[in-house]
Amino acid sequence: MTNRKRGWLINRQVKIAKQLLQTRQWTAISELADKYNVSSRTIRNDLNAIEDTLNSLDIRMIKNRNLGICIDFTGVEEEQIRKAQITLSNKHFYSENERINKILHFMLLENERFTINDLSEQVNVGRNTVIRDLNTCERWLNERGVTLHRKTRVGIKLNAEEYQWRIAVLDFIHRDISDIDYQKLYQGLMDDTAITINFYVNDFIRHFTTAAHTRLIKNFLRKYEEDHLLKFTDESFSYLFFYLCISVVRIQKNESIQTSFSNQQSQLQDKKIGKWFHQNKEIIEGALAIEFNSYEEQAIVSNLMTKNAYLIQPNTYDDREEEEARIKKFILNMEATLCIELANDKQLLKNLLLHMRPAINRMLLHIHNKNPLKDDIKTMYPSIFTACRRELKCVEEQYKISFTEDEVAYITIHIATAIEKRRNIMNFYHKVIVVCSSGIGTSNMLVTRLMTEFPSIQVQAVCSIKDFKSWNKKDIDFIISTVPLFTHVDIPVIYVNPLLNERDKKKVYHSLNRYGTKPAFDVANLLNQLMSIIVQECEVADYSRLKDRLGKLFETRADEKIYEVKKLSDYALDGMVTLVDEVESWEEAIQLSGELLVAGNQVDKGYVDRLLESYEELGRNMIVSSGVAMPHTCVGEDVYHTSISFVLLQKPIVFFSDEEPVWFIISLASNGDNQHIGAVGELVNLLMDEEMMEKIKQVRDKTQFILLLKEFEKNIESREG
Repeated sequence: MTNRKRGWLINRQVKIAKQLLQTRQWTAISELADKYNVSSRTIRNDLNAIEDTLNSLDIRMIKNRNLGICIDFTGVEEEQIRKAQITLSNKHFYSENERINKILHFMLLENERFTINDLSEQVNVGRNTVIRDLNTCERWLNERGVTLHRKTRVGIKLNAEEYQWRIAVLDFIHRDISDIDYQKLYQGLMDDTAITINFYVNDFIRHFTTAAHTRLIKNFLRKYEEDHLLKFTDESFSYLFFYLCISVVRIQKNESIQTSFSNQQSQLQDKKIGKWFHQNKEIIEGALAIEFNSYEEQAIVSNLMTKNAYLIQPNTYDDREEEEARIKKFILNMEATLCIELANDKQLLKNLLLHMRPAINRMLLHIHNKNPLKDDIKTMYPSIFTACRRELKCVEEQYKISFTEDEVAYITIHIATAIEKRRNIMNFYHKVIVVCSSGIGTSNMLVTRLMTEFPSIQVQAVCSIKDFKSWNKKDIDFIISTVPLFTHVDIPVIYVNPLLNERDKKKVYHSLNRYGTKPAFDVANLLNQLMSIIVQECEVADYSRLKDRLGKLFETRADEKIYEVKKLSDYALDGMVTLVDEVESWEEAIQLSGELLVAGNQVDKGYVDRLLESYEELGRNMIVSSGVAMPHTCVGEDVYHTSISFVLLQKPIVFFSDEEPVWFIISLASNGDNQHIGAVGELVNLLMDEEMMEKIKQVRDKTQFILLLKEFEKNIESREG
């Protein structure tokens, strides 16, 4: 066992102590036990250690058997709290992540050269550990255009252009601030009635914020929102606020940007947003006695252009109609590719209008935002991600840009949200408010995941941190949030990841069970209310007969089961698979695949004509992998059942002269029930498995093909299990 210095706290205890110092309300022991995944007894032991430490700092902790614990703030000054925070940070052994944060903190603010020994003193560990941590820090800095210059016997120094250094500082602010610290900062930042904003809870941020300019910058951004009839997402507002704070401090220290960070920047001054900043920059310049040079101006405009915002009023920019047409085309292409009805989803169109313009601007300006959920999104929605990447080509060609995988993943969230929303033909009996600061795409993704995993949940509202405070919480059973809520509420709060991982699901499940449920579908009560309305508004010939018939209808609906998502092998029925020696043309190959669907009574014979037409509509997008074609078209009345046919050619046929000849044709027909989503995801993984595709290419009978599909699915399940 590692010996620990007397009076030193472990990481969990420090986090609990900091939370208590920043929360002016009672905190239940059970709440802390849930948060840190330990027993209540362990938390009580932690609190004894914390109490000893706080007593040494002249801060008293109050314990109440019914309410929990809290800090007695009577007579305690804010500066005393800040010093306690610093003392706590120095009274424990740091985890690897904490060491990396402290090293980055030190390096970003250090103007002179430093040594390994300097870093070792910062984190209380030996040279070997510091060297490993420094390598991790260096990779993080390199991703942001900052390098380390090492010189033997002289030391280490950061090397970066001014703008890249600022971006590193900005990213570190959002990385370094603990959740509870950030929430307290954010409450002050977003509270329109606040006279001053308290930034003393984080020592790093204090270098870039003063009471003299924080409120000025906040109001400057609010004016931008009002003048442009928009509202930044919580995350975007925070990002812009801190960027301006950093810029002001650097200009005051004569560290202005002296070069353009993008060859596209020179074009920005002709845009409406650039003109606005040029006309309004005096608000900051005059009050703080600074001057934004042309490079500073361009950098700020670039950041304003690339942050997500909600439009309060439509048609607030000149080319909205053109942009809307482009996004509608993208949605139609996604609909055709995935065979899922999306074109009539107004919310999807609205969400993409919000997201796409800043995303395009980011790519034009070579601003590459990291998407922390990218890998999870690619794993959970491989087919949607692949389709988005392909269908975004038309946007990329128009603007001569290339979307990063991080940006494609953000757009995938919107499409996946729309698709999962269609699955939720359910009844609900838990009323929930969802709080999220990351933007509409992430919050909607969380909503659909919640509704998919928990049929008993009804999301009453999705709101930002700022809006949550004023939202009507009457009759709300739970609050589900991706960020800690500093505001006291009497409603249970569940903190989750936006993608709702397995641990989050367990937390929600246990909370639902702990607090009980409400009737999901009270047929009798609803029927009585409906009959009351009918009697008031209509003449009823036979009251008893009408009530009886409506009652049977509701009972039938209440008993309906939600469909199950099918696997790829579920569609590979004997009649849906054929092996052919050769065909004369691509038309014959597609027609053959369609006739399998007709023969199986899955589609009307008219669907075959639509499949043939898809050759022109999809073009080379029909070729989903080398030697594999996937003809399909949108949902229609000529599709009776969602189905897939498989045609394997012993002699490949040319579909397009510049593509590999096709040996495998997979035709998809969807009636819009979304059952095939799982199968399409499996298909994407199958096409990427070269070994399995080679085995399929060698099959000589239908049974062997079907067995290979089942073998592939079994391998996937064993890897995921």
